Amino acid sequence: MVFDDIPVGAVISIDANLFSLISHSYGYHAFTGSKSNVVVEAGQNVVNIEMTYIGKNAPDASSSPSSPLNDQFGNNVYDIYVYDTGKYNIMAPSSVSAYRIVSEGLYEGDINSNGTLKLKEYLYQNYTRDGSGTMTWSDYTFVDYPQTVDVPYEISGYITGFTFTSANGLTYQF
Repeated sequence: MVFDDIPVGAVISIDANLFSLISHSYGYHAFTGSKSNVVVEAGQNVVNIEMTYIGKNAPDASSSPSSPLNDQFGNNVYDIYVYDTGKYNIMAPSSVSAYRIVSEGLYEGDINSNGTLKLKEYLYQNYTRDGSGTMTWSDYTFVDYPQTVDVPYEISGYITGFTFTSANGLTYQF
């Protein structure tokens, strides 16, 4: 990518993410990388970023518990999966709609004890529900300016005490 009009001497940080156009069992977000404290010099600057593969087929059972989450309507159960690659997915179970991903991004934190996960959402999906409860799903939306959100949680064999509000305004909690 080319960026113009960045002042000489500016110190910038760069986040780079690569997504698959087709969902895999681990989701859409396939590679991630970043570089901090890059000083912009006069002339053409090229910044190389090492990308890390964050896709995998299943969460690591020993360090990646899942927990049921209720959506804001309180009558559908969702799951959060955290992977040892630093990725998370919040997924609607097959009873709702083909076990689709409703939020996906990166996390930081130790999931082996009570604490706080830092979630950065990169992808979400909206839905609407009519009077009979039928859900209609939108296309996936990529978050233009992902923000890191601190999400306190407790762990008791799986994640509990968890409340996360997606960039689309839907709140998932347990």
